[in-house]
Amino acid sequence: MFGRKEKTPAKARLLASVIVFTLACNPLFCETRVYREKTGDREYVNIYSIDRSPQGSLISIQSRYREKVFLRKKVWVDEAFSTLKWKYHNLLDEMDLYAYRHGNRITLSGMSRGVSIERTYKIDGNPWKQQFPLDLEKFALSDKKLLNFWAIGTSEPAELNIAKFIARKRGRDSITVNGCTSAALRITVSLHGLLSLFWHGESWHRLLDGNYILFESTGVPGHPPTVMEMLGQSR
Repeated sequence: MFGRKEKTPAKARLLASVIVFTLACNPLFCETRVYREKTGDREYVNIYSIDRSPQGSLISIQSRYREKVFLRKKVWVDEAFSTLKWKYHNLLDEMDLYAYRHGNRITLSGMSRGVSIERTYKIDGNPWKQQFPLDLEKFALSDKKLLNFWAIGTSEPAELNIAKFIARKRGRDSITVNGCTSAALRITVSLHGLLSLFWHGESWHRLLDGNYILFESTGVPGHPPTVMEMLGQSR
C-alpha cells in the first residue's frame, strides 16, 4: 500500500491520481510505485505504472510539481529492462520527443522549445537504459558485477546528447526509507571514463525483489544534487 494515511487534501489528491493512473494498465500484471524526488529546493512526485508481459514491459511515468503534472514518459523495455522505445513530453521545457533503437543506432525525433529535432545516435552493442535506476533492477538481481549502458540527456548541459554510463555493484547495506528498513544492494552509476569526474550517483535495490528504493546523485557542475526515495507501491 502507500504508507501511512494522512488526512490532508494534498495526500487525498495524490492518492486519487495514483488510482486513476493505475486504471490505465492491466490489473493482472500492473504495478504502481510512487517516488519523491528532491532536486535543490524543489520537490516532485513521480508515479510509475509498470505493465508487464512475458515479452517485455511498458513503463508509464507521471511527474508532478506542486500537484500539477508537468512531465509524462513512456518507456518500452525488453525482458532485461533495456529500452526499445521512449516517449518524452515535458510541458515546462516544451519538449515532445520520441526515440527508438534499431541495431546499434537510436533515432530521435520531435520538438524541443519550438525547434524540430531529428537525429540518429551511433552506439555499440551495450543496452540503452533510459529510465535508470528503475531499469537497473534486472541487473541488481543478476550475477553480473558491472554493466555498461547508454542514455540520452534531457536537461542541460547534456540535453539531447547521448552518453555511456557504467553501473557497478558495491555491496549490501541496511537502509531506512520512508520509515521502512530494508536489506539492499548498493549500485554506483557514473559517466564512462574521465567523464565520471563530472557526474555519479548511487542506487539501493531491495535484496528481496531488486526494486530500487533510494537514489542519490551529484549534480553536474552548476546544478544541485538529486535524491529520489520510494514512498510506496501497490500490485
